[in-house]
Amino acid sequence: PYPFPRDLFAKFVAENGGTVRQLDFGDVTDGATIRTSVFYRTNAAMTITVQSQNGGRLVHESGPSFGYISYQMTYGATPLNLSSIVQLPLPEVGSGMRRDDIELRVAPPGPQYGGRYRDVLMLTYTAF
Repeated sequence: PYPFPRDLFAKFVAENGGTVRQLDFGDVTDGATIRTSVFYRTNAAMTITVQSQNGGRLVHESGPSFGYISYQMTYGATPLNLSSIVQLPLPEVGSGMRRDDIELRVAPPGPQYGGRYRDVLMLTYTAF
């Protein structure tokens, strides 16, 4: 009388053999946009947890006292506020291949110290 539990899975289609990506805005003097996609298969609804190491800011390589540049992230059609950890629910849509698009955008930042500015984004996918 009880249904058998099903095994939940989420399997990523690794791009270029890995699940880590390094994205580069290049020169952001006039603003910049990066678009990328995540490909995966799942047979369950999922929650994506998105965490920015610097709260949605690119921080100068010599530290925040040398400045930072804020950026915006959109996952699918959902804009995310990266100043804190974001939980994004995704419904079950079958076990076929899924593609989620990600966009990162920097507005023209104004005067900044020259150098590299970085952030680390961690996206954790949990099937349930």
